[in-house]
Amino acid sequence: MPDSNAELYVGGQVYGGWQSFEVKRSISGLAGAFQLDVTDNWTGRGPVIIRCGDPCVLKINGTPVITGYVDSFDNSLDGTNHSISVSGRDKTSDLVDCSAIVAQGEVLNQTIDQIARAIAAPFGIEVKTEADPGAPFVNFSLQPGESGFSALDRAAKLRGLLFTTDGSGALILTRIGIKKASGALVEGKNVKTISLKADTKDRYSQYIVKAQKTGTDDNYGASAAHVRAEASDATVTRYRPLVVIAEDQANIADAEKRAQWEAKTRAANAASIDISVQGFEQTAGGDLWGINQIVGVESPTMGIQQGFLISDVNMSLDERGSITNLKLVRSDAFIPEPVVIKQGEPF
Repeated sequence: MPDSNAELYVGGQVYGGWQSFEVKRSISGLAGAFQLDVTDNWTGRGPVIIRCGDPCVLKINGTPVITGYVDSFDNSLDGTNHSISVSGRDKTSDLVDCSAIVAQGEVLNQTIDQIARAIAAPFGIEVKTEADPGAPFVNFSLQPGESGFSALDRAAKLRGLLFTTDGSGALILTRIGIKKASGALVEGKNVKTISLKADTKDRYSQYIVKAQKTGTDDNYGASAAHVRAEASDATVTRYRPLVVIAEDQANIADAEKRAQWEAKTRAANAASIDISVQGFEQTAGGDLWGINQIVGVESPTMGIQQGFLISDVNMSLDERGSITNLKLVRSDAFIPEPVVIKQGEPF
């Protein structure tokens, strides 16, 4: 069994030597998660003092991949073996689990990054901005009992943006695919397995977003009460409309972004590639594989030679050694005017 190179920092101690582990990160979820396991004779290694709720940092090859809290700890001993299992998630897990609370239950005339800071501040979570936040929301109201993640996701969709996290536990406001991977995925070189999946049942020819916005002295009546915008997916050739009700008050520009976001994300998620590689690094001694990066893929067997977006990263260690499983989706589906796939192309 190779050295896992995974170290858990908790309570002023560093715990390594894990026999197996799994780390999951996804652009569709706000918090990365880990599970670490070891079963051996722990003689001479001292007691393991880990408590649920403890702040922790998990590093792989010296790079922080999860900064958050211990969710569960299982410590058991029999006549011959001492088994330990630890799991935890990023700090942003509190935004997933907990209700969002701000004064008066609404935020007035604030940009999306300011809204994020208002929601994240009570949890001690830093907000970093990698993209233009766009125009302020005139009035952004929280729904009763709504989680922080749900509220932020609603706002992000109206601005065509994305909230994710990094290894430091911060909340990141960004756009899809603004970074490029330092490595490539090449059949016959670093690609161990590859599979392509396509499913168009959740894809539509036309997306109609309906919304309302607060009236003003200059804009009132029907024009304020009935906001409508459309986006289309030319790849879907038969009549398949979908009406979407905007998650919050929106003007025409907001509704247009929301419609485009719906069309692009559904187009991207209609097809995916699963690839596994040996190890955790993009290149020898380089960066770990990360989400929300554009990576080049070369697979003559699949007829693929283009860039894709890394939507999910699963790093694991087991009897096979260190493996990274990547889920890739179309990168072009997240830019304006999604590319029409020609007949005969994979997707």
